[in-house]
Amino acid sequence: MSNINVLPELANKYNKNKHNIEGWYMSEKLDGVRAWWFEGKLYSREGNIFYSPNYFTENFPHDITLDGELYMGKHTFQRCVSTVKRHKPTDDWKELVFVVFDAPLIKKPFSDRLNCAKIEINNCNSSYIRVLEQVKCLGNNNPVSYTHLTLPTNRE
Repeated sequence: MSNINVLPELANKYNKNKHNIEGWYMSEKLDGVRAWWFEGKLYSREGNIFYSPNYFTENFPHDITLDGELYMGKHTFQRCVSTVKRHKPTDDWKELVFVVFDAPLIKKPFSDRLNCAKIEINNCNSSYIRVLEQVKCLGNNNPVSYTHLTLPTNRE
């Protein structure tokens, strides 16, 4: 177990009759494995370490905690889980990317945290990490139109 004293927040169910989501941020739902980059290591949402190969994280930024997902691509969830759960890393890590959606320990509004993450990641020179595109929601009907614009009809 790690010494992470704050674990990632998990999503709650959206109810269009109860929630006004105008101004919230939304993004594509990835089917990967939740991970935290904290003090130079990757951790699961439960705080267990992922045994990634050195080449995967060697250029990740070290002065920022990042929340995201280890992602291999569409329709690869089981293979992704199998890869990251191993105690001895395999070449399958070369197909993974750490897709970041927050820098949760920065005490600023979400948009500022996301900007900090983008700056750090753009400066780290690694093809194994990127920031997930986030779009501001325009209202309760916007998530439906957003999925039609960004996802193919055979989406997961």
